[in-house]
Amino acid sequence: MSLRAYHEVHDEDGGEVIPTDAEGNPLPENIANPESQGMFVHRKVREFLSQHVTAFEMEEARKAAAAAVNATVTISDPNPT
Repeated sequence: MSLRAYHEVHDEDGGEVIPTDAEGNPLPENIANPESQGMFVHRKVREFLSQHVTAFEMEEARKAAAAAVNATVTISDPNPT
């Protein structure tokens, strides 16, 4: 599978502009994609699951930490009237 490296660009006179690299060599019309469609899908599914499992675990840890905190406050007046 290959991806198109660029789309046609025209100058102000309507002539096609050929893209080049830093040395002035023309860029290939297509570039090779080192990742197959299946590899891409599997990588994205793993990323999705990893991110959502991490978010769930962080939320559960936050809830557990909040539940474990003794947030009761006793205020006493040193000069009761």
